[in-house]
Amino acid sequence: MDEPTGNMIQFFRGLADDIENHRLAPVDLVKAGQLYVYWKWKEDPLSASSSEEDMQKYLFTGWYIYNTLQDAEPS
Repeated sequence: MDEPTGNMIQFFRGLADDIENHRLAPVDLVKAGQLYVYWKWKEDPLSASSSEEDMQKYLFTGWYIYNTLQDAEPS
């Protein structure tokens, strides 16, 4: 295995640990979520919109995270 691949493996393992142990700042958790949603959509665009209820959950979650981050930022 080459070094860049090994580094990427370690990065994603560390990221998974940080997510599981709640060690990410909210803004970093949003970025990780964006990567996840991008990758899932890239793999299967139709699964991203499997039902209207799922789409509403996705949109409301995004709205909630956005507002929470806005409230957390210093003025």
